Amino acid sequence: MPGVPARIRERPEDFRVDEVPLGPPEGRGEHLLFQVEKRGIPTHHLVSALARALGVDRRAFGVAGRKDAQAVTTQWMSVPGVSGERLRALDLPALRVLEVGRHPRKLAVGALAGNRFQLRLRGVDPHHLPRIRLVLETLEARGVPNYFGPQRFGSRGDSAVVGRALLRNRWDEALQVMAGSPTEADTPLIREARAAFDAGRYGEAAELWPPAFREPRLVSRLLAEGKRSEEAVRAVGRRMLDLYRSAYQSWLFNALLAVRIDEIDRVRPGDLAYRRGGGGHLAGEPVSRPRGRARHRAESTSSHADRTGRAADPTSRQDQGSLVEVTDPSDFGTSLRRGELSATGPLFGPRMRRPTGEVAALEEGILAWAGVQAGEFARRRGNRRMGLRRPLRFLLQDTQVEEGADAHGPYVELRFRLDPGCYATAVVREVVKGTAGAAGAGSIAPQPGKSSTSDPGRG
Repeated sequence: MPGVPARIRERPEDFRVDEVPLGPPEGRGEHLLFQVEKRGIPTHHLVSALARALGVDRRAFGVAGRKDAQAVTTQWMSVPGVSGERLRALDLPALRVLEVGRHPRKLAVGALAGNRFQLRLRGVDPHHLPRIRLVLETLEARGVPNYFGPQRFGSRGDSAVVGRALLRNRWDEALQVMAGSPTEADTPLIREARAAFDAGRYGEAAELWPPAFREPRLVSRLLAEGKRSEEAVRAVGRRMLDLYRSAYQSWLFNALLAVRIDEIDRVRPGDLAYRRGGGGHLAGEPVSRPRGRARHRAESTSSHADRTGRAADPTSRQDQGSLVEVTDPSDFGTSLRRGELSATGPLFGPRMRRPTGEVAALEEGILAWAGVQAGEFARRRGNRRMGLRRPLRFLLQDTQVEEGADAHGPYVELRFRLDPGCYATAVVREVVKGTAGAAGAGSIAPQPGKSSTSDPGRG
C-alpha cells in the first residue's frame, strides 16, 4: 500500500507521549514517586537538571523509560529523601510536576505498562484519510514490523558503521566515522572539524569541536597527543562503545526483518517464537521444548496467556515471556491471531539462542550478506553485547484517527498505545512509507541484495 505524504514532528506538540504506569504510588516509603511533563528535552538532561536543583546524586533517580526529546511527554520518576513540597517548588524550564506520592521502591527501568501516543501529521490530503485508517487496521490485525527506529542509529545514521568497525577491531575506521567523514548534512563548523580530522590535523579538530560533541572532541585530542587509535577508541568508554555495537546488532536485525516482512504474523518450522507471558524473566531464559501437538494447543489457549494480544520486546522488564521452538506452525494459529506469539529475529551474540532448519539458514545468510561470521560477536575483547532474540512484530492497540486544526494549521492526529520498548516511529513509517516531507520516519530497513552507500555490512 503506498504511503501518505505528510510532514511529521514540525514542533514538539506534534509528538506527544504519555507513559502508562504499572500502578499509582503506594502512599508510603522513602522514595518520592512523581509524574512530570517535559517539553523538548531528553530524559537524561531532565534527570541531571533535577539532581542539580535538589542536590541529589543523579544515580539515585529512577526512571521507567527514556522519552523522546523533540516531544511533549509525561513520565514517572522516583527520588529518595525528597518531599513533594520541595519538588513542586522547583522552577525549571520546560517542566511541570503533575502528581507526587510516597513509594517504598526505586522505579526500575522497564517498570511501566506501556505508552500512549498522539502524533499529528501535517499537510495530509483529506482524501487520504481512508488509506490511513486502512493502514492502521491492517497493523492492528497483523502487527507492526518491529524495526529499530532511526534514533537507534544516531543523529547521522552511522552508529552501526562504527559498531561494525569495532566488531572487526578496525580502530582507524571507527575513528574516521566518529570524528571525520564530513557530509552536507553537517553544520559548517562540524564539517570543518571533520575535514581537519580527515586531514590528520587532530589538534585543530579538537579545538573546532564544540564541548557538546564529547566523543569526537576527545578522540581528536588523544590522537593529537600521540595516543594509538585503539587507546583513543577505548577512551570513549564502555557505555558508548556498547551503544555502537548494539546499533550494528540492531541493523542486522532490521535486515532480517526486511527479508521476512511479508510473514511477520506467521512462523516457520525451526523458528524460536516469543510467547508473551505474565511472570517469566528477561529474554535468555530456557527455551520451552515442545512435547507434541497436545501441549502446544494447551499452551496456545492457556488461561495464563495475555488476552490483550500484546507482543512487545522481551528485554522490557514488564513484558516477560518465553521462547518456544516451532516444529509444526499449524499448532500456533490461535496464538498468532491473538498476538500472543511472534517469530523472533537475531540480536547476534554468543548467548543468543539460535533457531534451526530453514530459519537458521536464513539468519546465516544475513551474516554472509553482511560479510561477518557469528563467531566474531564472541571473540572481541570488551564486547558486552551478549545477544538476544527480538520479536519481529509488536501489536498496535486503541487506535484512533481524527482531523483537527490549531494555530499552525490543519492536521490528522493518530492515537494509539504501545507496549514498552516499541517505537512509535515504526507505526508512522508504515503510514508515510518514506514519502516526501516525512523526514524523521527514517530509513531503517536495509535490503539484503541491494547496495547502499552507507551500508555497514560492506567492507
